[in-house]
Amino acid sequence: MRTLDCTIGLGPAYQLSVPEELSVGPVKEEMLAWSLDEQRRKICFVARITCEQSSIEAAIAELDPLIRYEILATSTDQFEVYAEMELSDTDRRLFRSFDRAQVVLVGPLTYVDTATVKFTVVGTADGLEAMIGAFPSAISISVDRIGSGVEKRWTPGSDLTHRQLEALRLALDCGYYDNPRSASLSTVADALDCTTATASTHLRKAERTVIEAAIGSSRRR
Repeated sequence: MRTLDCTIGLGPAYQLSVPEELSVGPVKEEMLAWSLDEQRRKICFVARITCEQSSIEAAIAELDPLIRYEILATSTDQFEVYAEMELSDTDRRLFRSFDRAQVVLVGPLTYVDTATVKFTVVGTADGLEAMIGAFPSAISISVDRIGSGVEKRWTPGSDLTHRQLEALRLALDCGYYDNPRSASLSTVADALDCTTATASTHLRKAERTVIEAAIGSSRRR
C-alpha cells in the first residue's frame, strides 16, 4: 500500500463562482464528507470553514447552485456547515474521480483557494494510478509526497485564526516579508486597521503557529 499527498488545480469550469462584490477576504474550506445523489442531481456535504461567519453567510446565500444550508457548529472564526447544492456534470466528474477500487481518501479535501485543493489518499499502486488517470483533463494533479504511512498534514492556515491568516496575507502582499523588507509594521497595521501593537501580536502568534507546524514542535503554544 502507498500513501500519496496530492494537489489538484481546478480549471475554470470546476471552480465555484462567487460574485466579486461578495469577496470576504481570507477563507479556508475543508470538505469533511460528501454524498452524491445523482438521481436528484445534487451533492450534500459537510464543510469546516475558517473566516468571519457573518461575511461568508452572505456569500453562501448568493451561490447559484445552492439548494439549502444549515450552520452546525460555530466558534470565534470557524464554523461547520451542512449544504446541498445542484450537482453539475463537472462536479460529478470531479468527485467520481475519487471513487476508485482499492483507494481510500484520508481526511478532508482542503481548498487552499478556489482553484487549489489538497488531499491524501491510501491505496494500491494500481488503484492510485487509476485514480490519477480518472481526473478530467481540465484538472491538473501533482503528487507532493509518496509514503507508506499517513502523516499529519498541515496546510497553510489550518491552525490559524481568521485574523492571523489575514494579517499574514496582508503583510506578505505589502512587502513586509520581502528581502530586503519593503514595508513597515505600521503599514501592516494600517492595512489591518489596528494598532501596531495589535498587528505585531497577530503576526507573532501566526508565525509561531506556522513554524511549530513546519518543524513538528510538540511545545505548547
